[in-house]
Amino acid sequence: MNECISFFVSRMSDLDEEYKIKTIKRYRYDFFESILKSKSLKISNEDSLVNTILKLSEDDNSFFNLLNHVRVEFCNNDSIKSIKNFSDRNKLESITAEVFERALLHRSPIPHKLSISDSNYFCRETVPNFKISNAEEHHVIDHSYENLINLKSLRKTGDNFYQIYSVLSDASDASDEGDFSTIEFAVDEKYTEIKDSSFDINIIFVAAANNNLCLIKYLAAHGVDIRSSSNKQISILQQFCEKGNLEGVKFALKHIDINDRNCFGETPLFEAIEYNHADICEFLCSQPNIDKYAKNNGNETALQYAIRLKREPIVEILRKNGFP
Repeated sequence: MNECISFFVSRMSDLDEEYKIKTIKRYRYDFFESILKSKSLKISNEDSLVNTILKLSEDDNSFFNLLNHVRVEFCNNDSIKSIKNFSDRNKLESITAEVFERALLHRSPIPHKLSISDSNYFCRETVPNFKISNAEEHHVIDHSYENLINLKSLRKTGDNFYQIYSVLSDASDASDEGDFSTIEFAVDEKYTEIKDSSFDINIIFVAAANNNLCLIKYLAAHGVDIRSSSNKQISILQQFCEKGNLEGVKFALKHIDINDRNCFGETPLFEAIEYNHADICEFLCSQPNIDKYAKNNGNETALQYAIRLKREPIVEILRKNGFP
């Protein structure tokens, strides 16, 4: 959820209005309030926030109260009139009285995040030391349309599996703050259910194999089951143990049993031992529910396995934590 909030905070002015409304309705009041309260929120003007709040209030007028987080003193006449008209129709005068009173009492230099609209309800002369932020700082290169077009061009077949993954990987690129519209479309249209036609592996598995925790988090936030595994019963937890991704291990443990076994009878700890990731072994050993007596199909305990592979630092970690 935090990733979704961060995405909206950084891209609020660039997002399609219909997508914003749909997503906010899905995650509800507290989600939108967290966005509006963020000090990092980037918007083109306050009028756009008023417009979004009023549209949401048509279905649930509790959203109307979020106007308390909007600098309505920087809104144009049309926005002010729209607020008043909605209030009159729905008997919400007490809220608008509070909102307008605060606007009149707290007129101050415009915050750096805002590029003000040309038509301002409260005249500019009443705001001392008035400054308009550099509009260029709000321009963000948006690849969401391109990603969506690329995804729609692909048939939902196993032959296109890796092309689908590539598009979703681009959509989750952290440098672009994530492209939620493409990911949401992929989930809704079941692109995320396509599997590789040769190895029977899914998007989640390949994301873990490529250390793409960002994409996995986005998919999980949109309801994709991340507990799935490959045809060898290898889960994303085991993949992250193999790759040495401690952050990924910590995330996966929220969803997957620490003693989950693959077809070789190996728990995630065995993967960390095999690929010599002492930090992950130490973290796993610190978990209270880890099975210290688990054995693989070769009848080896984790300690015996580490000794055979000559993983001396890991051997010490296991012994220190009481592994037999």
